[in-house]
Amino acid sequence: MIRIGVAQIKNSIDLKENFKNVKKCLGIFQDTNVDLVLFPECSLSGFSAKIGECSLDSMNSYLDELKLWSKLNKKMLILPTALREDKMYNTGFAFHNGTMERFYKVGLTESEKQFFSVPVGYKKKVFTLKGYKFIPLICLEAQLNPELYFSYGDVDFILWPGYWGWEKSDKWEAIKSNGEENLVFTNSAMWSVPLIQSNFAYNDLGDDRVKGPHGLSIVVDEENDLKFRASYEQQECFVVELDKKKIYHCYSLEKFD
Repeated sequence: MIRIGVAQIKNSIDLKENFKNVKKCLGIFQDTNVDLVLFPECSLSGFSAKIGECSLDSMNSYLDELKLWSKLNKKMLILPTALREDKMYNTGFAFHNGTMERFYKVGLTESEKQFFSVPVGYKKKVFTLKGYKFIPLICLEAQLNPELYFSYGDVDFILWPGYWGWEKSDKWEAIKSNGEENLVFTNSAMWSVPLIQSNFAYNDLGDDRVKGPHGLSIVVDEENDLKFRASYEQQECFVVELDKKKIYHCYSLEKFD
């Protein structure tokens, strides 16, 4: 069995505030038996065209602390963030056993291509933990060609960190409440493995943006049935237990403001 802790947090572009929020969630998961903790897309930097300082220099002290937390608590940590190097990347870090490994978002929307880049020649990686194989598909990647990043049988479950506009009226079915096709639903049916989402709870960007996430992170089982849905516009930490490729149990740990 493998146990996954999922953090649904607010979207902010205040790096210090974001790290404080990340640590709050890690404190909630610290004394549990989860093996892996997942955060939303760009959770350290925040997701916005107005992202501020997000260089390695500005993040190194935070990353070192997260690497140490992962090692001391013997838990893997998947933390997406924007990162400015030679270019701006929508990326993330996998912390495990004192190591820190990068992964990148490849599937960018047309608007994202105006400020995010993809490293030349980069291929999506399948990670392994406790004998389970998984891949992080960041936001839009989960509704693109299902064979674009991995082949059937390559993974036991999919992690889906995202900035996603679920509406409260949306159901887990082929057509969304606005009449559009739910392409993630279609792909999930073909993948036939659990899909575990960490979504932002809401925007706290200090601007007038209205559109955006509303929480409602989802957990879908290997038969494409919805097994869990997180809170609406509220921060929450929850746990997903998998036995082989099957969802065993999902439950909320804590909701907070």
